[in-house]
Amino acid sequence: MKKNKIKIIFTRSDGRFANQLINYANLAAYKYENTDKIDFINFSFWPYRFSLNEALIGRYCSSLANQKPSFWFQPYDFLCTTCSNQKALKYLSFGWGIFLSGISKILPNTISVIVGHERLTKFFSGDRVDKLNLDDNKVFEALQVYNIWILSGWGIRAWKCVEKHQDKVRKLLSLNQKILDTSEKFIKDIRQEYDYIVGFHMRQGDYISYRDGKYYFDSQQYLSWIREVTSYFSDKGKVGIIATSDTFQDEDFFSDKNIHFSNGTAGRGHYVLSMAELSMCDLIVGPPSTFSLWSAFMGNCPILTLKSSTQQICDADILENHLFDALRYPEIYRF
Repeated sequence: MKKNKIKIIFTRSDGRFANQLINYANLAAYKYENTDKIDFINFSFWPYRFSLNEALIGRYCSSLANQKPSFWFQPYDFLCTTCSNQKALKYLSFGWGIFLSGISKILPNTISVIVGHERLTKFFSGDRVDKLNLDDNKVFEALQVYNIWILSGWGIRAWKCVEKHQDKVRKLLSLNQKILDTSEKFIKDIRQEYDYIVGFHMRQGDYISYRDGKYYFDSQQYLSWIREVTSYFSDKGKVGIIATSDTFQDEDFFSDKNIHFSNGTAGRGHYVLSMAELSMCDLIVGPPSTFSLWSAFMGNCPILTLKSSTQQICDADILENHLFDALRYPEIYRF
């Protein structure tokens, strides 16, 4: 007798666009590894779905493509498909996750599990675990006890599957064509002038307090690094810089002729343009951030991590295999 597929319903995780993409990548890769055994729907990503290629992820951010969700999800489906305000969608997603975790107790063959985030236990019902390593065969055996798993939190990972199926994941989670077209034209014009392009991710807004400001660097420091990078990689030819920042920058201060601000830098356009343009560079430089890491993964390009204001640019700090190399440094990267 053929067993029913396990259904994973991912309802909620903290974090913005890049963190949500990392969650999505792990779910999708796990599905690719277990095509005939599981399906998933990623409600947590619904507020961000407009930035991706809907023809690939489907209307519902689900492995079932455009198949309409079951009866239980149709009220949420109606609200989300009639609302395009991202902030409102986040609240809807949060509220629906609370609802689903609550009714899990009365649904047959269903369990709700909160992974990692202890604070979510204030809102969500269910068992709590520190992490859920889907690469572990014992975890898959445990999954088979229930038909439906309602998951929330941070730390649901299948990194071996992501690395194995990375090309499929990149294709599935590619940005929408309008964003790509704008970014490709921008990069194409710059490549006509330079032999080697380095993307600089200047993360200042929330990093002034994140981890007690450990990875916050002021604009003068970034400018010094830009000039150092320009000199360090001069053996590759003429070096161009694509700079992006989450806070407003005085472009007159960054007046070196080889510095070009991305279309998505603060005050210019949508931040997703910065992600696209960073991904099209030959190297990305920036502090530890899932935003720049995901950009490197998208473009399959190396990334150099800035960890200290006294750091000098050197090849030893380059992660050639981006996301997967970063996993070796959990004290720096927390994803």
